[in-house]
Amino acid sequence: MPQNAPGDEKACQYRQFCKRGVDKTHFSWKSGDKLLQYKLRLTVYINTMDPIEKRTPKGISIKIIQGKEKFIAFEKSGASIYADSVKTKLLHNIPIIVFIGDDFVVKNPQNESYFFCKYMKGKIILPYHFRGNHQPNYLFIKMESQLDLMPVKLSAVRDVPHFIKEIESGIKPDYIIVNRSITKDDILIIKNRYSAANIILADGTQDITLAGDRTRPGEGDDSERRATDLAKEVNLNMLSDNPVFLARIHLRDMELSKVNQLLLDFDISAVDAEYILRFIDTMISRSRSMDDLKRELPMLEKLRDSFLFYINLMTKEKDTIRELIDKVDEQSRVASYLTLIAKVKLFFPDKEDRLLMTEYENILMEKKEQLTQ
Repeated sequence: MPQNAPGDEKACQYRQFCKRGVDKTHFSWKSGDKLLQYKLRLTVYINTMDPIEKRTPKGISIKIIQGKEKFIAFEKSGASIYADSVKTKLLHNIPIIVFIGDDFVVKNPQNESYFFCKYMKGKIILPYHFRGNHQPNYLFIKMESQLDLMPVKLSAVRDVPHFIKEIESGIKPDYIIVNRSITKDDILIIKNRYSAANIILADGTQDITLAGDRTRPGEGDDSERRATDLAKEVNLNMLSDNPVFLARIHLRDMELSKVNQLLLDFDISAVDAEYILRFIDTMISRSRSMDDLKRELPMLEKLRDSFLFYINLMTKEKDTIRELIDKVDEQSRVASYLTLIAKVKLFFPDKEDRLLMTEYENILMEKKEQLTQ
């Protein structure tokens, strides 16, 4: 729905109805409100279908119509997100992706009917695994969208004959993922039985496998770039929902600033933060005998202090928090602690907790003044 003026009462009522899914008979429209009538009827219909609902990190609300492979989406403000550039279609198609081959393992960590892929830079980022290999690979599939998460329907079949049975049962995949075990004759069979097939080769020879759209090899910018080049552009924090796993990866690669960024990118529990702190402490203890760690010791110690401060904020250890603030000896540490307090404040909406957080902020501001003198 296009943005409306603040005084547009009708639009405000519509947004509220979208959220509540009320009976359309409780709301009357003028004859000129045909688009809004359609939106309301569609929203009410979807709500009667027991939709799967998902809110993305950007606050976009997604409602999936189960069994129809379609969804509607709303901005955080309640405005509709259209499926086309001319803003006439509200129903978005859910991409259907089929893996063909015994080697593929399709994992859905959310254990839901649909997999929610990260969407960035005009591509959905689809993780996949090969049997016997725990290291994930990634496909980058071109797609136009205004979302930051894209629902997709995933399935895997053993071989081409099983895929043909799926086609005969009515499935219409948007993308077919194959590996090098699929022969040219297999490709011809797939094309003959399903002419709309968009076949992507995923050979797993690199950590991230680049998948283009329906262009031929050699056409377009992406075909001339290595997948590893794309990997450098993608923040790994966007490819996993597990901050402990990411911390181990970043620490292994000595990308310490990215470990610190985890505190801002994720709502990390105190328990998970404890695990990460153990990894950092282990590296600090090993720095006595390892030169590469010894060079990074100052940064590792700052990282340890940040996680320690965060954990004590989460567990409300007042005395320890004050001790950590007393030890602050540089303004960058003050700024870091203030940022963490602002983050943790969101977890504790009670007035008493907020007053306590404000008290910590005041102590840090006093510390900042002392350091400037």
